[in-house]
Amino acid sequence: MITRCSPDDLNHKYYADRGITVCDMWKGYYGFVNWLRDVGPRPEGKYPSGQALYSIDRIDNDGDYEVGNVRWTTKELQFSNSRPSQDQSTVWERKVKKHGLEKAIQMSRELVTMSPRFPR
Repeated sequence: MITRCSPDDLNHKYYADRGITVCDMWKGYYGFVNWLRDVGPRPEGKYPSGQALYSIDRIDNDGDYEVGNVRWTTKELQFSNSRPSQDQSTVWERKVKKHGLEKAIQMSRELVTMSPRFPR
C-alpha cells in the first residue's frame, strides 16, 4: 500500500501520479499498529488456489488510503469497484457484454452477499 503510492514504484501512474496517498498515521514506526487498529485483521478464507480470499480495497477508488476509505474485500468486489478500462466501458457494461444480462445480475447479487459490509 505504501510502496504503490510512491513515485518510485513501477505502477506509480495508477497511484502516486493520480495523487493517491497513505494517511500519515499509517506510516512510520507505529504505522502498522495504527493501520491494524483502524482496519482490523484480514478475515479468514482462501480461494481454491490457496491465495487469501480478502485483500485491501479503497471504497472510493479515487480516494486515499485512509480511515473510512479502506476495507477488506474479495477480488470480485474489488473488480466491480475498479476504474473503467481504456475503452471507457464500465465494469457493469463489460460483465453484460461478456456474460449476458441475467448472468451479470446474478454475479452482482453474489458480490453483494459476499461483502462483509452487507451481511446475509
